[in-house]
Amino acid sequence: LGGGFYYVNASVGTPAQEVALDIDTGSSDVWMFGVHSCDETTSVCAGGAFDETASTSITIISEGTFKIQYFTQGSGVVGDYIGDIFAIGSQTIKNLTMGVASQAVSVNTGIMGIGFDTNEAAYASDIAQGDTNVQPYPNLLDVMKSQGLVSSRSYSLYLDDLEAATGSIVFGGYDKAKFQGDLGVLDIQPDSQSGTY
Repeated sequence: LGGGFYYVNASVGTPAQEVALDIDTGSSDVWMFGVHSCDETTSVCAGGAFDETASTSITIISEGTFKIQYFTQGSGVVGDYIGDIFAIGSQTIKNLTMGVASQAVSVNTGIMGIGFDTNEAAYASDIAQGDTNVQPYPNLLDVMKSQGLVSSRSYSLYLDDLEAATGSIVFGGYDKAKFQGDLGVLDIQPDSQSGTY
């Protein structure tokens, strides 16, 4: 789908609709393009689009409230928050909260955010507006753990050699064959201004 990114092949809804999403360790929302957000003049929708009307297992959580902006000036996505089936590899996650874009500008791929839940778009927006009573929704790692698919809210990435076409991601642990020596534990440092991780 393009250089510089690592993608995961996933499926969403019932029947399953295939999407390829950019794995993003720095954001926390899983979102994909909706069929009406794909406009060659604004975003190319690499990785495919999800048709909300074609899924029999979807729940619309909140229309038009999914909003995320990126570092590129003027870029961003607006759409719906939904709950639906999300499958990666051989695992099926039920009722995952995700975003479906109805409009996208200067964003070329959907995202599988696996960062801390305090980086979720809705939570960060509410906190920035002074609402301290909000709570993040259970993100991908939270839901995988609560549904017993993994034993810990952790993951490990193996990007392979620069010349390799693929890498791997392990949820809930790590692959001992992918490194030598011992792993160390480092404390996570909160942001000095916001206090979030």
